[in-house]
Amino acid sequence: MIKYFLVIILGISITWSQDCEAGNPNWPSNNDIAPDYQFSFYITAQIFIDGMHQNGEIAGFVDDQIRGTDIDGSSYFPPADTWLYQFPIYSNQIQGETISFKFYDETNDVVIDLNETYEFISDSALGTLLNPEWLHLGELVGGDCASGIYDCLG
Repeated sequence: MIKYFLVIILGISITWSQDCEAGNPNWPSNNDIAPDYQFSFYITAQIFIDGMHQNGEIAGFVDDQIRGTDIDGSSYFPPADTWLYQFPIYSNQIQGETISFKFYDETNDVVIDLNETYEFISDSALGTLLNPEWLHLGELVGGDCASGIYDCLG
């Protein structure tokens, strides 16, 4: 009985300490988000997890409040031979809010917190088609995940 109890506690602590959550977040579309806000900020980005380009969904947040999504996934841009995410972030402040990002990895069915944060500045853009912003999880060498695979399993 004690052996099983320890296994359950260990399993919970490992899952809880990861930078991701299991399951599809079912984020709303920008059509549902935009009406609540006055200002927008536009981002063009690529997403890398452990140095590898990823396809899935991305959302921008201020604290725990969702402020913009690209739930259609990345789009191929032939001139740069790359896949890009393009989406707006919304706010009721002209500037100053901190934007963080979460990525839904459809293959592994997990939501992952990305490393970067940016300051919201109304009517501005971050990244371009030929020079996209890079959003990522993990370091190019090493990292804080024992397995080196960010899939909520350790």
